[in-house]
Amino acid sequence: MCSPVNGVTGREPGPGREWTPVIENEFLKGLGTRTRGELAPLLRRKTFEAGEILVEQETAVAWVAFPLSMQFASALHVDGTVMGETALVGAEGVTGLLPFLAHAPFAWRIEARGAGEALICPARVLRSAAETDVELRRRLTALSYFYQVQTAYMAACGTTHAIPQRVSRWLLEADDLGHGHAFHFTQDDIARLLGVQRTSVVDAFALIKKHGALKHSRGRIRLLDRAPIRAMACGCYD
Repeated sequence: MCSPVNGVTGREPGPGREWTPVIENEFLKGLGTRTRGELAPLLRRKTFEAGEILVEQETAVAWVAFPLSMQFASALHVDGTVMGETALVGAEGVTGLLPFLAHAPFAWRIEARGAGEALICPARVLRSAAETDVELRRRLTALSYFYQVQTAYMAACGTTHAIPQRVSRWLLEADDLGHGHAFHFTQDDIARLLGVQRTSVVDAFALIKKHGALKHSRGRIRLLDRAPIRAMACGCYD
């Protein structure tokens, strides 16, 4: 596992060639042509490994990431123990928004949920662009609100709903962020992120598998039928 800064390498252009990333992130795709064109040369593609840290807890946000084929989780650590997951970021958005916009240290850790690729750029570069680009600043603010709502629902869900409901919600959200592709998480990973015992996750998986709705092997998860899982999930998924 590399450090949050030194591990950022990206793919550099060959001699005489200009580096242009493929925009597969929904937030970037939704920007206007001018704004997207200005940001494109600033981005680099990076491959992350599962569990790799982008931003450590209580440190400044040096890098922001626009996930492509992966997801990031904001996980709160207290006394060396993961207390639970506070937010999820997939191909719909960008990591570390509120601390990044507020010039504040990050109160939790941002880590890769699974292996995959993301477009990255220095936070200072994106912050500078947002200060002069009204459209970019508006979109970042709207996305920050979306993640704030997500965090509030996660907190309420963790104290109110049964574990099978929470696991079902987690699976649906992971499937949404992965655009229906298989995603790589062990039952230990899910238990850690939800702040529950692994045996509880095992029991929830067994219940879902009875409906033929889930395929799970060696940490690779694929939803075969969302309807039974949706029926089992809590209302927080709405």
